[in-house]
Order: sequence, then C-alpha cells, then structure tokens
Amino acid sequence: MKQILPLFILTLSFFSASAQRYLTPTFEGVKMTPDVLYGEAMSVDDTIVRLRMDIFEPEGDTEEARPLMVLVHGGSFVGGDRRDPLMMALCQDFARKGYVTVTMSYRLGINYANFLRLSDELTQANLRAVQDHNAAVRFFYKSARDEGNPYRIDTTRIISGGVSAGAIATLHSHLFTDVSKAPANIAQFLENLGGLEGGNNGSPGYPYKAVGLFNMMGAILDTTLISVTDVPTISFHGDTDVVVPYAQGFATFNGINVVQVQGSSLVHQRLTSLGVATELYTYPGIGHELVVDSARMVVIIERATQFFYDQVINKNATVSTRQPQRLQQLEVYPNPVYGGVIYLSVEQDQPFMLYDISGRQLQSGRLFQGQNELRLGGLQQGMYLLRTPDAVARFLVR
Repeated sequence: MKQILPLFILTLSFFSASAQRYLTPTFEGVKMTPDVLYGEAMSVDDTIVRLRMDIFEPEGDTEEARPLMVLVHGGSFVGGDRRDPLMMALCQDFARKGYVTVTMSYRLGINYANFLRLSDELTQANLRAVQDHNAAVRFFYKSARDEGNPYRIDTTRIISGGVSAGAIATLHSHLFTDVSKAPANIAQFLENLGGLEGGNNGSPGYPYKAVGLFNMMGAILDTTLISVTDVPTISFHGDTDVVVPYAQGFATFNGINVVQVQGSSLVHQRLTSLGVATELYTYPGIGHELVVDSARMVVIIERATQFFYDQVINKNATVSTRQPQRLQQLEVYPNPVYGGVIYLSVEQDQPFMLYDISGRQLQSGRLFQGQNELRLGGLQQGMYLLRTPDAVARFLVR
C-alpha cells in the first residue's frame, strides 16, 4: 500500500447551455473552505490529533439540499496528504458539477517498535482511519440537523470514496457495519480503539451512513464481513496490482507482504451476490499506478459521475431526465503519429479540445459528421489527449 502521488489529473469540461447539474460541469467557480475541524482523537503515539478537512462548494449555487462526496487520500496509512493533486482535482471536478465535496485528513502512523507484528499495526491503522472517516461524515449530519445546515447538505445523498488506503478505509466504513461478524483479533482491536464510531473523536451519536461508494484500488479484509445491501459501489482496479491486490492476496508495505485482503473484484462479486448495485472496471495489465494516467482518470471520473447520477442522484426520480452517453474511447489514426495529421470519425458535429499531458489546452475547434482530418501544428514528441463532450482519445506523437 505505497503512497500514491499522481502526476496529474485532467478535468476536461465543456460549459454550454445544455450542461446538466450532477452530470456535466455547471459551475465555473468553486469555493474552498480550508482546515475545517471535524474532531480530534488519540494517535498511535498517544498524542491528540486535531482532525481537519477542506470543503468545496460550487460558487454561486442556490440549491438548498446538495449531495456530499467525502474523499480519503492514500498513503499506506502512514503518509499521504488530503491536498494531493488527485484529491484536489476530484473535489473541484465534482463541485463544479453541483456536489459539495470534501478531502479529509485522518490519523496516520504505526508503532514501528512492533514491526514484527506489522499486520496488526496496519490493521489498526486502517481501523483508526475508518473511525476518522465516520467522524467526518457525522460532522455533516450534525451540522445539517442541529446547526442550521450551513453547507446545505442532503444527508440522504452522501457518497464516500478514496484511493488505495483511503478506499480500504471507506469500504470498511460502509460495508463492514456488524462487528459481530468480525474475527476475534479485529473485534479486540475495535474494543481497544473505541468501536467503529471511535468513541468521542467527533460528533458522537450522529449517523455516518453513506449511500454510494467510489472505490479506486481498494480492498476489504474479508468479503464475508460485508452484509449491507443498500450502498451502490463503483470500483476501478488494475488486475496486476501488487500493492493492493485485485482479487485475493497480500497487501504490501514497502514491498513486504503484510496482510491478506480481498480486492475490488471479490468485493464486486460479494455485492452482486447480495443484490447491491455495483460496477467494476478492470484494467488488464495495470498495477497500482492506475490513477497516474490522465486519460484513464478522465474515463474513471465520467463513469463514476454517471454511476452516482443513476444510483444516488436520480434513483428515485419520477420524471425522465436526459442522460448523456458514458465517456467512450475515441479512435484516432495513425497512432502513434509520425507526421502532422491525424484522422478520426464522429457520428455528429461536435466541439473538441486538444491537451498536452500537463493539461495545457493547445487547440480547440469543431469536428463534423463523418471523417475529419486534424492538423496538429508541429507538436513535440509525447502523449496528447483529444476530448469531445462524450469521448476521449489519447495518442502518441513521435
């Protein structure tokens, strides 16, 4: 479970009169409220940690009750930061679509003096992260119910998610709710730590239920711990991940096999057997570097956007709403490109934007129904992304 440090994530947006809240970017601005204190708790070294989060809201929004997405960073439960590029980009993207979004810090660290029992140490670090995540969600229930709802949250539409260690914590937080199903060692750890709720680490006594899960490279100790049937879950995982296994295997810490877990494919299988709405996107040949590829992240964001719209936002709608197609891969040729021209076909007229791998926009224009010839204007060698409102292509210039 090594630390994930994404190089970059693209949030490629088309603002237009046809923009639809929760599906496409509707707000150009995002307001961030930093360093909001949501609780405090005892760390592994017996010091008090003040727990903070950053809250993002769509600027100029007048909606009275908005869905909430709480995101948890990776880092093997010993490192990482809530303001890493991936968390910040995800928060901004979903806030521009109309969500209130959160990136949260949680207690990090293990007792290295107990390194010979590293499995126990990291299991307890996961449980501390679960407790802190639960406290962060409780913060919004409390503020909505008893403090005038300053963030205008609809507590019936809360989504949790994370990457790597953050995904492991959120999966346990919302899928493992019955401590009686836990093996003896987990039950003992929870008793020592104050239970799943974490004692008084923040807004005690309030619910922490989420109704959607966004899992990027997560796992659970044992899928038999899962008993919930009402938390739609979307998962993304590479099938050659040796840090957090895609199926059954050992999660690793700095290359050391630590604890046996069951990854996204088995979580998806268990949820399917329980009748839970679940989608799994498998990336063949991809390891724990899943989220560092810009083109992959564009597709992941769009698939998650559509999933949560279907399963959380619009699930109980009585009036049919237009739903755009999921983001598709757009074929360009030749690829790699050795000259200055690429060709592609589209079924209808539509705009396009061309980006380099750092996210800098290089061109924009319009594609027309049928085959198009696009002159690249002397691009340097490297990877590029071409985006239309419902498709994305990446190509290499040599």
